[in-house]
Amino acid sequence: MASDNRFGRLGAVLAAAGSAVGLGNIWKFPYMTGENGGGAFLLIYLACILLFGIPVLSAEFYAGRKGLSKWKWLSPLATLSATIFISFYFVVTGWCFHYLYLSIVGATGSLSPAELTVTFGSFTGSVVMPALWVFIAIALTAAIGLAGIKSGIERASKILMPLLFLILLVLIGYGLTMTGCSEGLRFMFRPDFGKITPQLTLNALSQCFFTLSLGMGVMANYASYMEEQQNLSRTAVQVASLDTLVAILAGLAIFPAVFALGIDPTQGPELVYVTLPSVFRQIGGGFVLQILFFLLMVIAAITTTISIMQAQVSWLERNCRMTQWKAILLSSLTDLVLALLCSLSLSSRCGQWLSIGGTSLYDCADALVTKILFPFGGMIFSIYAGWACPKDDVIRELSIGGRLAIGKTMLLLIRYFIPTVILVIVLNGFGLF
Repeated sequence: MASDNRFGRLGAVLAAAGSAVGLGNIWKFPYMTGENGGGAFLLIYLACILLFGIPVLSAEFYAGRKGLSKWKWLSPLATLSATIFISFYFVVTGWCFHYLYLSIVGATGSLSPAELTVTFGSFTGSVVMPALWVFIAIALTAAIGLAGIKSGIERASKILMPLLFLILLVLIGYGLTMTGCSEGLRFMFRPDFGKITPQLTLNALSQCFFTLSLGMGVMANYASYMEEQQNLSRTAVQVASLDTLVAILAGLAIFPAVFALGIDPTQGPELVYVTLPSVFRQIGGGFVLQILFFLLMVIAAITTTISIMQAQVSWLERNCRMTQWKAILLSSLTDLVLALLCSLSLSSRCGQWLSIGGTSLYDCADALVTKILFPFGGMIFSIYAGWACPKDDVIRELSIGGRLAIGKTMLLLIRYFIPTVILVIVLNGFGLF
């Protein structure tokens, strides 16, 4: 590959982390934690990252470096999962663009939490504006993809990831000074073990796969652009650690403020769009900070959409012999059609026509991908690396610093533990046990 199509070592970590660190951390993790009992969910989520996230990420990196020549059917399956995922992810990315716009024009500055809740519902239930923001998000993603790996994706990741951390730290610092913030800390870090159920475990596992972009070939695709000397398991640990850190920081930025402001932590996907504007309204210079935060929400979303579209484009280039711009054009058009259908399914005007069994296409796509396709895809990548590839090669590639014991442990996890537990948890979550 040309040098512009190879990541440097730091660029590989930041680009993969940029794919992982997205709306799954800043938007979905807080509301999933709020809906699933706070500290109990966090505890199980951290266990899932350690026991599933890092090993599956390592296995997917390995598959990407070595290729999927033995199981060629796995590549289109993973690309299909990525395509379904991005269809609803672009909708949420559009929400971020809209709130960035509202922040710039100062439209949320005087609204109460209740009014912000109404504003969010009114926007997502409309037709034109969500569709417009979806189109803008897809166009920007395609433009960055056209710039290439090093000039586009790696350069953007090196600038945007540190900035994301900085803004989160500022928000945490303010939230911890608010009266009543200690209740939020207790909610997040003091687990109620009675709330740990099979469904909570399935939700935590789904969030683990969602936030790390696992099971859809995105990380395998990124691994194909890594330098040969890049250590796969070490990179997996670094990416998962950064991703988990951002998720916890996002929770620290939100839950102290949620309880200080008397906002319901279980209100779901709109939690970020209600809580943070309420916080910014009370901060000196909050107008500027709110703009920066929602800009970073856009950035976090775009770093993920870039990686997913790149996986689609790479598959089209390899299997359909398309040029880069044709592959990006086809991917963009496909994503646009699917994303618009998901967006319209939430509208009051079209929702009844775009639903399955009374559930919107958006919610169906979300559930299908996060609860079935992602865990199933991660299980298949684990089986592929664990059983279809040379044992000694897998151990060597997944060792860190020449310590083969680490590689052997990884192999045991991806061969036996991960496939078995994922299968049991998913089947139990659907009431089959």
